[in-house]
Amino acid sequence: MKPIYDAIVRYSREKPARFHMPAHFGVRDEGLYASAPFDVTELCFSDNLQNPSGIIAESEKQCAEIYGAKRSFYLTSGSTTGIFVALSAIKKFTGEVIVARASHKSVYAAVRLLGLTPRYIPASFDENGIPLPVTPEDVKNAIEKYPSAGAVIITSPNYFGMASDPRAIYGITSAYDRLLVVDEAHGAHFPFAGLSGYSFAKTADVSVTSLHKTLPVYSGGAVINCNNECLFDEIAALRADLHTTSPCYLTLASMDYALDEFRADNGKKYDALYEKVTSLKNSLGAEFIGNNDYTRLVCRIGDEGFSALSRNGVVPEMRFNDLAVFILSPVNASRTEEIRAALSGVAVRGKAKVLPYPTPVSGKACGEGTWLTPNDAVGHTALREVGAYPPGIPVVAYGETITREIADVLQKSDVFGFVNDRIYVTIDKTTEVI
Repeated sequence: MKPIYDAIVRYSREKPARFHMPAHFGVRDEGLYASAPFDVTELCFSDNLQNPSGIIAESEKQCAEIYGAKRSFYLTSGSTTGIFVALSAIKKFTGEVIVARASHKSVYAAVRLLGLTPRYIPASFDENGIPLPVTPEDVKNAIEKYPSAGAVIITSPNYFGMASDPRAIYGITSAYDRLLVVDEAHGAHFPFAGLSGYSFAKTADVSVTSLHKTLPVYSGGAVINCNNECLFDEIAALRADLHTTSPCYLTLASMDYALDEFRADNGKKYDALYEKVTSLKNSLGAEFIGNNDYTRLVCRIGDEGFSALSRNGVVPEMRFNDLAVFILSPVNASRTEEIRAALSGVAVRGKAKVLPYPTPVSGKACGEGTWLTPNDAVGHTALREVGAYPPGIPVVAYGETITREIADVLQKSDVFGFVNDRIYVTIDKTTEVI
């Protein structure tokens, strides 16, 4: 069943004279506007994301069944909106939250702008500099260390396909009567790929998933899955407040379509993908980084490998030191041979030197702020998050000091949080740490 998609297709086939938004009026061409006939607005048949009661509500119900959640709430403005909605909802119950230090920038922005007090689970890294998932022990220790924090916010899976243990972590948060919020942006495919055991969607109080990251969904397609009935009304109301009032119906229809397609397939396409991934890994002499998600290929290829990919028109998701991260799916499975062809014969000579992640140093975030270059900001306390993207984890967060080491890292990275190459910090130096 594809209620949103089917309704939009029926409308486009009728070829009505459109005098409503969006102002391309459904006029298609053979290029960018090929899908224009399917892009509509809130009409008598198309429901309203602000208060769904028709085809959107029906599709959300089906989504909840797929993920095993009690309620699902669609978004067309990405998981960042979902994080803001989720944290705004839990603010009613707690003003202090435990946050995994290796969280995405959206978590930090929401915590800061909502005035929540963060208590961090320190980040740990493997020998490649990859931030590791939070463990049950991490969560338990943090709850006992910060007894007044009413919620735990973690990320799983991470950008590298490594996941936390849903059952064990939820068992701890529920035993301590704490809310559990999970940034599950990269796990939308788990129910279809035989990876349901790593999904928090059916256990966490709230989990936020970006469908567009790993399913054939237009950009911005995301969903909030909720299992705590005390949060249902809050999330519904906050979505109406924080989400655009002009949701993209192309995105909604693609979410509806993709979820139905993979549910009907019953895992067959992902079984075939698993075989292709296994064959690819066996045929290449490269080193692969172990993870929990076979669709997220992390491969050490070095400079020579990245040059080979570029020459052959193969574009990975990201480069992380000398590692390439590939997102694989039944949609691009037929092209995995191109990865093999590009990297065949590539020799990796040693490992790239991994700079240690700078140890955060707490400063004093008080008074007014100013924008300074990284060099001038050394010794000042950050009033906004700054870090490398991807994976979008802040190198320095609000209330942490810009050390000499951090300044050097930020000047060598593709960063977020800068404005005109400057960082927002306290006017005065608040620590002598350099």
